[in-house]
Amino acid sequence: MVWLCLVHFKRSELAGPFYEIDLNNATTTLVGPTGKEVWYTQSMAFDLDTGELYWAQFATMSDHGLYQVNTETGTATLLGEIGQGTQLAGLFMVPQPTPPEPEIIDEIHVEGFTAPAWGEHPDYDIEVSPEAPYIITDVSWHRYVSYDDHVLEPDEYFDLVDVNYYMLVILSPKEGFVFGENPMVYFDGDSSVFGYGILSDNDYRVYTIDYQVTDPTSISEQTSSSVALWPNPVVNFLYLDVTVGTSVSVFDMTGRMVKQERYEGKIDVSNLAPGIYAIKAGGIMERFLKE
Repeated sequence: MVWLCLVHFKRSELAGPFYEIDLNNATTTLVGPTGKEVWYTQSMAFDLDTGELYWAQFATMSDHGLYQVNTETGTATLLGEIGQGTQLAGLFMVPQPTPPEPEIIDEIHVEGFTAPAWGEHPDYDIEVSPEAPYIITDVSWHRYVSYDDHVLEPDEYFDLVDVNYYMLVILSPKEGFVFGENPMVYFDGDSSVFGYGILSDNDYRVYTIDYQVTDPTSISEQTSSSVALWPNPVVNFLYLDVTVGTSVSVFDMTGRMVKQERYEGKIDVSNLAPGIYAIKAGGIMERFLKE
């Protein structure tokens, strides 16, 4: 077993030799000069966590400090001076407790979401469970038109045609928790209304899928509560029970829009990768499976 130590055999040595001592027989091997004056009252400590060796010494009135020693060359680097008028009793490494690993948040549940309707104010009244390991720090509705992202004020209405609205929710983890890379997000128990989330400064930003809020006075009344589509699952062409000319948008499960066009009797989805998609037409959304 070998221990590293600094020793001197004269009252004063400017080289301050640094030796390796064999604990089995006390044989010393010179590693190299510290480059510091070695005099008296000195102590060393080794940090097992970092592998760093530290040396504190009082040598002369002008040379008293805490050093970090290079165990390969013996060179000592001054980290800071020890105040005069003190007496060095010893130098020890006190292990620091390792903080526990934070728990990973894999699911996010938000309640109280209401999709926009024509002529209404934006709805900000959403919440998370008090027991949830995260909190809502901000909620905002946005109107997006031709690369212009406008944040809606609470007194503004959903009353513009041919524009998209979306809601942004920013959540922050409570102490001892962090968000996973791709947590599942549920709004009122449904994950389909969400587009995608991004991590920023350990917050999680959640976007709803874009909504086109249509003026009900400008279209014929729709009796069905959902858009009928067939076949489902689908391989090549998807048929919808909507009026020709209706704007149709297709999203993957991350919320990324993968297709947008006017309905002309069928939608060609043959180039989509197999998986689950959401399709939005006339302000109503359905899911389908692409085989």
